[in-house]
Amino acid sequence: MYSTLNTLKPERVYDIDDVINTRPEELIASSEAEYQAELDSVAEMIAEKNARFVLLTGPSSSGKTTTTRRLGLTLEGMGRHTIALSLDDFSFLYRKTPPEFYNGKPYYEGISNINIDLLHERLRELFDTGKAYTPIFDFKTGQKNLNGSLAEIGPEDIILVEGIQALIPVTAEGFDDITQFRVYAGIRGRYERNGNVVADPEQIRFIRRLVRDAYFRRSIADRTFDIWSNVLVGNEINIWPYLETVDAAVNTSFAYEGCVMTERLKKLLNDPNRVGTKAEGIKELIDMYSPFPEYDFDLVPKNSMLREFIGGLEL
Repeated sequence: MYSTLNTLKPERVYDIDDVINTRPEELIASSEAEYQAELDSVAEMIAEKNARFVLLTGPSSSGKTTTTRRLGLTLEGMGRHTIALSLDDFSFLYRKTPPEFYNGKPYYEGISNINIDLLHERLRELFDTGKAYTPIFDFKTGQKNLNGSLAEIGPEDIILVEGIQALIPVTAEGFDDITQFRVYAGIRGRYERNGNVVADPEQIRFIRRLVRDAYFRRSIADRTFDIWSNVLVGNEINIWPYLETVDAAVNTSFAYEGCVMTERLKKLLNDPNRVGTKAEGIKELIDMYSPFPEYDFDLVPKNSMLREFIGGLEL
């Protein structure tokens, strides 16, 4: 797995002392420019292949949703109209009984929790007729609307489908007549100081999810801590076995992320309605990020992928 990932996108090492000694505006600008450069490269590859069906995957909290939208905007800037669909919207999240269990806990990220028949039906309508109603799932309310939004495409337009299950063969089964392109989006960076790892990709993703779930998905910290082991199982089942099918990768790590998340973690710790019983666990994460200077929240660009997790995203 790791050799495949390194071939796709070698891991970056962010030295914390370099982060500390760089002006915030400069570090943010360079980090965001690196991310956009990767999107530009992938968009050029998609256009070169003349692909119309793009499948994008990545581990939980890797930034799949915003990366898909930013990739779509990049393609739009090249003159290719796009629409984006999320596999979350095609899930059976309204089921009272989870389709699977792992380690005695509910597991909702398997392909069995995706309504594949509905996905294929709506995709085929789009490719064949140019229009279809697509479902929408609202994480805040927990409600799903099966005919939530009318999507329309032209004969040269591109459909981007994102989700942890996007690479599983059944997801695109029956669409061999459409040129496809597969993308992996994931954190390919870690923080080090004096040669020691301070935070690895898994820890960075966990902090992202903890912050996002607490403030945007009605979830107290206990639940995020509790389900994390099963979230990691999802990577082993849904992503790693299919990495060899990927055409390109996007690194969704940002050198300045620790400077932003430190403030978010402290805010969470002081919120009794969201911290639950995990105050000590959150304190450990704050200690891990303690070397980072705290950046003003407003310095983060409104279109930054990081705002998927901290709020205020505008695309």
